[in-house]
Amino acid sequence: MKKLFGLFLLLAVVIFVMPICHGSDAEARATKSFLDGNWLQTVTNANQWVTEDPTNPVPHALLNVAHAGLEEIGATISERDLAYGSSNYVKRVQEWALVLVVTHKDNPRAYLLEGTAFEMGGYHQTAINMHKKAIEIDPSFVQAIENLGGIYLANNQIDAAMVVFRDLLNRRPNLSVAYDHVAICYVHKGDMSRAIQYFEKSVELDPENVNRLYNLASAYIQSGAIEKAKLVLQKIVELDPTGESGQKAKWKLSKLNERTTSNK
Repeated sequence: MKKLFGLFLLLAVVIFVMPICHGSDAEARATKSFLDGNWLQTVTNANQWVTEDPTNPVPHALLNVAHAGLEEIGATISERDLAYGSSNYVKRVQEWALVLVVTHKDNPRAYLLEGTAFEMGGYHQTAINMHKKAIEIDPSFVQAIENLGGIYLANNQIDAAMVVFRDLLNRRPNLSVAYDHVAICYVHKGDMSRAIQYFEKSVELDPENVNRLYNLASAYIQSGAIEKAKLVLQKIVELDPTGESGQKAKWKLSKLNERTTSNK
């Protein structure tokens, strides 16, 4: 039995580990910078890897995670990349990340990537377990905490998501996105008054972020505070007059003005 187990382990190393050990220089560099948590360097290295191997979904996944890390937001594999890589996308990322989990079992980023891929594949409990392991290794790992809360939220486990996001807020009281997450939980609970309080705090910490401003404007509209919503939408237009967010805010503002006029 021991011999069989040893043979299986050897085969696993040959099948899974060898491709990483003998991959391209770009793959090796991207892997190292990813595991080191150097998000900026990972973007550079993963882009090079994409250039060398454009049909491989793994460097695209690393790019997503690294970009998220630079912005301190939850790491996700996007629907665009999922479509790009065909139906085997998630499976291939899972297999690659599994190698990292096996060979770097004390590195939280390995579990983050594996958990993200499993969530995209619909294996929610496995994804939750992977993210919990990442947080167990590094309790201050913002991306893993955000992802975990996001998984709970996506599966309508609002109370569990609230616990996770409040914990993030306690750890990082000046992290604006943490207030957004708590606010969104309150939106799901139907408590718009509390949601607005947290959206307002998020905007106070990050006053020129058009996404946060749009969240606040939407909450004002939903609660009936139309004039307040108009002021926030106008600020978005001023901050991004020609961009997508500015145009979206301008359209929404015109609709609110029409509604106000028709009600007179």
